[in-house]
Amino acid sequence: MRSNRMMTRGLAALVTLPAIGCADTVGPGPEDRLWQLDFTANRYEAQSGLGVSCRMVQILTDDPPPIAPPWTSTLVMEVQRQAGSASLPVSHMEDIAVAVTLDALGQDSVRLVVSGPYPVTVAGAAIAFAGGYSGAWTCDSTFPFADDPDLLEAGLDPGETIQGSWRLAPLPLPD
Repeated sequence: MRSNRMMTRGLAALVTLPAIGCADTVGPGPEDRLWQLDFTANRYEAQSGLGVSCRMVQILTDDPPPIAPPWTSTLVMEVQRQAGSASLPVSHMEDIAVAVTLDALGQDSVRLVVSGPYPVTVAGAAIAFAGGYSGAWTCDSTFPFADDPDLLEAGLDPGETIQGSWRLAPLPLPD
């Protein structure tokens, strides 16, 4: 019985050692990768074929990654609102300068504040597997380009609220 237990421990050690040795070959951790801040909300109606989307995005290249709050940065984010059908989408896009602050609310929760022409305050939680944060976000009439005539003609309802999400996380590694 004793030799079986020792042999089991020995096998467990042999199995564990290669896994530890290979940890460096898995790839860079979240601190060594580019991060992306992304707000996205989409709505699509199958009957009419019309869709509406709101998006605000930026890849973080200059600042150290926001591994843990607090984190503050000044960014230029691409803001886009789109409406229409898949075959004839109409979109309005613009870059805006914003200040971004990430604060801890609890052990696994954060608050993200975007200050600028389109201010946003959202709460979220840590993404355990990706090393970032995410949460709910709503695109409403305060999001830029709600009164754009081309978007209105393409089917945008300026008073519509679209549920979406935000994410601040490392970009996926290429295959």
